[in-house]
Amino acid sequence: MPLSIGQKGFCVVLGLGKTGESIIEYLYQKKIKVCGMDSRVSPPCISRLKESFGDVLYCLGNIDDDLLEKCSLIITSPGFEYGNIKKKYGKKLISDIELFSTEVKVPVIAVTGTNGKSTVSALIKLVLESVGFDVALGGNFGRPALDLLKEKTSDYLILELSSFQLENTYSLRPFVGVVTNISIDHLDRHLSFFRYKKIKEKLFEWSTNIVMCRDEKYSTKNYDAATAKTFSINKPDEVGFGIIEKCNKKYFGFDETILFPVEDIKIFGEHNWLNVLAVLAAVSNCTTLDDEVFSEIKKFKGLPHRSEFVSQINGITFINDSKATNVGAAIAAMNSFFSKRKGVLIAGGLFKGGDISQFVKAIEQFCHSVVLIGSCTETIKSTLPDKVICKVTSSLRAAVREAGLHAKVGDTVLLSPASSSLDMFRNFEHRGNIFKQAVTQWGQNG
Repeated sequence: MPLSIGQKGFCVVLGLGKTGESIIEYLYQKKIKVCGMDSRVSPPCISRLKESFGDVLYCLGNIDDDLLEKCSLIITSPGFEYGNIKKKYGKKLISDIELFSTEVKVPVIAVTGTNGKSTVSALIKLVLESVGFDVALGGNFGRPALDLLKEKTSDYLILELSSFQLENTYSLRPFVGVVTNISIDHLDRHLSFFRYKKIKEKLFEWSTNIVMCRDEKYSTKNYDAATAKTFSINKPDEVGFGIIEKCNKKYFGFDETILFPVEDIKIFGEHNWLNVLAVLAAVSNCTTLDDEVFSEIKKFKGLPHRSEFVSQINGITFINDSKATNVGAAIAAMNSFFSKRKGVLIAGGLFKGGDISQFVKAIEQFCHSVVLIGSCTETIKSTLPDKVICKVTSSLRAAVREAGLHAKVGDTVLLSPASSSLDMFRNFEHRGNIFKQAVTQWGQNG
C-alpha cells in the first residue's frame, strides 16, 4: 500500500500537464513539499506553474532517479510514460485519483470502459442536472479530479476513469461504478489484455452499486451480484436494461417495461444504444426514471469526434469518429454506419495493439474502399483482401480528397482510425478538427 502524504518527506509529481498542475496546486495548498518532474524540457503548463508556484522545485528534461529515491511519494499524471519507475518505486507510486479518493465526501459515480465512457459520463451529468441535482464531471474527461474537490454544493461527482488512472488507485469507493465494455486496448502500455482487464475490473470490487454490460465475457462473474444492474443490446432480464421489440419497433426497456423508442434518440448506432442503456442503469440508482429523464436523453446530440455528423456534400455523408482509437471502437462505428450500405473508411495512425484480423474482417464486410494514413498503413494494407480498394495517403486532407473520389451518391465516408493520433496530430481532437476542415475544403473545391 502506498505511503501517506502526511508522512515526513517530499512528493514528486510526474508529468506537468493539466493533471500535474492540479496535483501541485493541491499539495502546495496543503503545505506539502513538492517537486514537479517531466521528461520534456518545456511541458505545457510549466509557465503557469512557475508563475503560480515559483518556489516549487521543477526538474525538466530528464527523470532524476536520486529525487525519486529520496521522496516519500510519487504521484503520476495519467499520460506519463513511467516505464521502469513502477518496477523500482511501485510502493510509493499513486495516481491523482488516489489523492482525490482519500478526501472526497460526496457520492461518486465512476465510469470506465474501453469505449463509450465519455459519452456515458457526459449524459449521466446532463440527466442528473435535468432533475435538479448539482453535479460536476472530471477525471479523464473535463476537469482534473482534484479540482472537483473545490465544489462545495455537489450532490454527485462523476469521474471518467482511464486504465492509466485506475492503475495506481487503491482507495476509491464509488456509489455507482459503471463499466461500459472491455476490449483490447493500450497493449503498448499494459503489455497484456489480462492486465488491462484486471485494472478495469477494479470498479466491480470497489463500487456500492455496479452497472455492467451482460453481453461481455467480463461480466459473468459479477452478473449475479446483488448490487448489479445490467444492460444488453438484447432483451432485458429481471434486473437489467435492454432492447424490447414490439410491432417491428425497437424500444429501450427495463425488465418487461417499455421506456421509450430507440428512434427518438439523436445519437447514431447500436453502440450508442448501449451507451444510453448504461446511462439509464446508472441514474436509476439516483433518481426515478421518468419522462424528464427520457427527454434529456432524447435531446442529447453526442460529443464532438464521436460518431459526429460533419456534412453531407453531393449526396455523400461525412462522419467524424476520431475518438475511435482502438479496433473495437472502429468496428462498432463501421457496424453502425455501413450495415445497410458499404462505405469508405479512413483509418490508420499509431496502432496501440489489438486484433488486426478482426479489424480487416470488418473492413471486408462493411467497406468497398479504405484510405489509410499514419504509421500503421503497411500493417493494415498488407492484410487487406484484393476486393477492397485500398489507397495510402500522406495526410488526412489528402485522405479526404481520395475518399471523395471513391464515394458514390448515398455513401458515407467515415473517419474511424482504430489507432492513436499521436504519430501525426496533437491528440484525437486535433485529428478530428483537421478532418472537419478538410471536408469543408473538399466541398468548396468539389
